[in-house]
This record gives sequence, C-alpha cells and structure tokens, in this order.
Amino acid sequence: MPDFAEDTDLLHFIFAFGEEVDFADAFAFVRPSRQDQVKGFLAANEMGSRVTRQELLAIAFWDRDDKVAFDEESYPSSLQP
Repeated sequence: MPDFAEDTDLLHFIFAFGEEVDFADAFAFVRPSRQDQVKGFLAANEMGSRVTRQELLAIAFWDRDDKVAFDEESYPSSLQP
C-alpha cells in the first residue's frame, strides 16, 4: 500500500490507476497482482523517494460464525473477548 508524501504524486497515480485501485487519504490499496505494475510506475516517474510502502493484512469473514471460529483458534481461551 503506497503512502504518498506529495499531493502531486498522488494525483498522478490516481490518473494512472484510479479505477483499478482504492484510495484512503494518501494511501492506495493495491492488489498483489498489480504490485509489479505499480512499482514500475513509481520507478519510471521517479517517485520512489517520496512514496513509502506500508504493509496491510486484512481478513474477510463470510459471517459472524466464521469470525467466532477464527477468534477461537487465534486467541488462547484466557484472552478471548
């Protein structure tokens, strides 16, 4: 997930990838399949020194039962919410 320090870089990126990437503030949420293309774009436009890469882990659950099952496996019983 690139974090843009300069608004002009962010706008340039939005014009290039706007319909294919989700944005929040100065962050762009890039799918793993697009990582190489984004890295190439940042290098070609010499943005590398002004863009910080952040890692994001997200988990989607089908329903509440899936979340409960995940929590039961992930947390020791003494720490469960």
